[in-house]
Amino acid sequence: MDVIYDQYYYKYYDKELSEIFEYTKQQANKWAMIASKYGFWDNKYKLFNRNCIFSAKEYIKLLGTYSDHIAIEENIRKEFFC
Repeated sequence: MDVIYDQYYYKYYDKELSEIFEYTKQQANKWAMIASKYGFWDNKYKLFNRNCIFSAKEYIKLLGTYSDHIAIEENIRKEFFC
């Protein structure tokens, strides 16, 4: 899959392929606490980890809901999603 992303997604956005890291409790807490800057208090967060298994067709449908994937030019997106 990295080859396909490199060819279509990263090339389109002129980005380098980067390693994906698991979202941590520290990152979740950091994002949750941003609201305290704006006067919200008693902020809490919950982090749920799960793995989802998709068929190719289901995964392409999911990608079609991501704004950065939708924004790719239609002719490139069609090849990417093939």
